[in-house]
Amino acid sequence: MQIDRRTALSLTGAAAIAGIMPVQGAAGLAAPFDAAAIVKAAADIIRREYIDEAEANRLADTLLANLAAGKYANQTSPRGFAAALTDELRAQTNDLHMDVFYDPKLPTADAPEVIAEDDLHPRFTGFGVQTAARLPGNIGLLKVTHFPSPPTSFIARYAAAMEMIRDTSALVLDLTINHGGGSDTLAYFISYFVKGDIELGRATFRREPPEVTRTLSIVEGPRYGEQRPIYVAISGTTFSAGEALSIKLQQLRGATLVGQRTKGGAHIGETFKLPFEFQIFVVKGKTDGRDWEGVGVPPDVPCEPGFAVRMCHRLALERTLKDTTDPKARQVLANVSAHSTENLSSFSL
Repeated sequence: MQIDRRTALSLTGAAAIAGIMPVQGAAGLAAPFDAAAIVKAAADIIRREYIDEAEANRLADTLLANLAAGKYANQTSPRGFAAALTDELRAQTNDLHMDVFYDPKLPTADAPEVIAEDDLHPRFTGFGVQTAARLPGNIGLLKVTHFPSPPTSFIARYAAAMEMIRDTSALVLDLTINHGGGSDTLAYFISYFVKGDIELGRATFRREPPEVTRTLSIVEGPRYGEQRPIYVAISGTTFSAGEALSIKLQQLRGATLVGQRTKGGAHIGETFKLPFEFQIFVVKGKTDGRDWEGVGVPPDVPCEPGFAVRMCHRLALERTLKDTTDPKARQVLANVSAHSTENLSSFSL
């Protein structure tokens, strides 16, 4: 059906009278959203699902009070409206996982190019494994950006990455842009670095039974084992499961964390649909024990995030040189540390 400009304008005027905020679509058609309907639906979901019942009621009441006071009346952009709700939720809870976002099936003039790599099939992002290489001095490098779930769909990629670094003397794990993922995938990944069935943590929920996360006794591909040194590069972008991995490798494997204090997202949640193609991510649980929500994970060796991987490499070389007794290997490591030789067989940063 075709709609001329006059008809579109009349529909827009009617929407405004009804309290519905219009958004101009890519094809010039009105794409209205009802702020009241979205806030009320969000409040209902929060009241039902948020981990703490008393806080859930307080938070829901706050959103409804803001709506009644006209706090969101000036938000005519769907993404601006979603951002305003997100800011409110995070300010009230101090929880960076709380999120409202607009996810239209078709692009709009409000944001015609908003598709990120993570919105595509996981193969476009290597299932989270961006780099598997051998650095000079026989130091392994893994760069992992996220942990898509479930792990069964891409364990072959993890196996291939572990095969690439299986003979290295130490490992640099780059988590500087790791933004999280599933606890099941995280547990699978940690299983490459520890032995046996180990309890990683217990998550408690308001409406569901506790969930226990454990490592696996069997994984595809070679394990890295429990002896070789691990250095983890972190930054203020490292979030959620990326932070959990840093902590667990530090606790279980004595890994050294290098870089910047992480972002601070420790809790567990779920995405729910809202009206008009909006969605909300609500925190439903948290892991027992150490809680880094809002405070992040500090590094053992502070440095600028852009230098963290190189610092990890330097520390790994120093440790390997200390542990190596073979004279020729020691000379090679000394040359690499001094940048006094060209290494044609290694991946360079």
